[in-house]
Amino acid sequence: MTAILRRDPPSLATLDPSLPPALVRVVERCLAKRPARSLTAVLDERGRTAEEQLDTLVFQDGSRRAPCASPAILAFTHPGSDTIYVCASQFKSAVRNDPAYAEMILIHELLHTLGLGENPPTSLEITARVTERCGDASTRRAAGPR
Repeated sequence: MTAILRRDPPSLATLDPSLPPALVRVVERCLAKRPARSLTAVLDERGRTAEEQLDTLVFQDGSRRAPCASPAILAFTHPGSDTIYVCASQFKSAVRNDPAYAEMILIHELLHTLGLGENPPTSLEITARVTERCGDASTRRAAGPR
C-alpha cells in the first residue's frame, strides 16, 4: 500500500510499447505522484512576475558544454533556470540560414526558464506550439518585418 502512495507506477510504454505516445504521456501525468506545477505557481514560488523572470535571464556561450556537441542543438537550458546556453556556431549558422527558426528556438528555451519542462509536453510539441504562435518561416517572411 505504501508503494502505491509513494512510487510512480512503471511506464505504460514499457508495459505495452504499442500504446500511442500521447496516451502514455496523459496517463502518466495523471498518475504522477508529483504532477507538474503551473507556470503561475513557479513564478509565485519565486516571488516574481513573468516580466521580472525575463529580466533575470543570462545568455552564455555553451559551446564547450556537452549538449552543443550535437549539431542539431542551437541552445539549451533547464526548466526554471536563469541561464540559456547558446551553441555559438550552430546558432550563427541557423541565423544565417533561417532566422525565424533560430528565433523560435530561443522562444522555446525561454519557455523552459519559466518552468515549462519537456515531457509533457515534448520538445517537439513545444516547438510546434511556438511555430503555431509565431508562424513558420515562410509565413513570417511573407508578413514582412515587424
